[in-house]
Amino acid sequence: MNDLTKYLEIREEMKTGDLLLWQTENLLGTLIRLRTGKFTHASLIIRMAEWEGQERRRYHIEAGPKGFYPAILSNEIQTYGGHIWWYPLKDEYNPFRTALGLKMTSMFGIGYDFLSLARNIWGRVRPNAKKLYCSEGAYMTYDDSKIINPNCEYMRKHGGWSPTPSDLPLLELFKKDTQFI
Repeated sequence: MNDLTKYLEIREEMKTGDLLLWQTENLLGTLIRLRTGKFTHASLIIRMAEWEGQERRRYHIEAGPKGFYPAILSNEIQTYGGHIWWYPLKDEYNPFRTALGLKMTSMFGIGYDFLSLARNIWGRVRPNAKKLYCSEGAYMTYDDSKIINPNCEYMRKHGGWSPTPSDLPLLELFKKDTQFI
């Protein structure tokens, strides 16, 4: 079990639209990082205060083998075998948090994009909302909510292509990151 002390210290500050980047510490994670860089997985924070009795919960939305879905963050991090970083959105994007949450929930149940994930081994793929992998879902959430600056570092280098998890900070949407696991 992971120590949740640091997570519990920052949990109240986590808001809808914030990014989590995950670094798996196993053989598969090492192989993925050879292609993607520092991170192996990406997910997005969503707060669902309207869920009675769950106001203090933090959920994260991720694309996994079952599709794009929410999960209780604390349950996930307790047994995670690696490290997790929180990338809070810059304050200037606070007015967009509702739109980000609506976009995320509109993608619930979309299947996992195994084919594009495999194609990423050889090069980049175009975003496709029919099926999603983790960083593609995050990218499409930010892109559809119209907060990506077309002149940011990522768009200058790879505009029009889906990012890897390690590419997402290059969108320049975030404050300083915090590693909490």
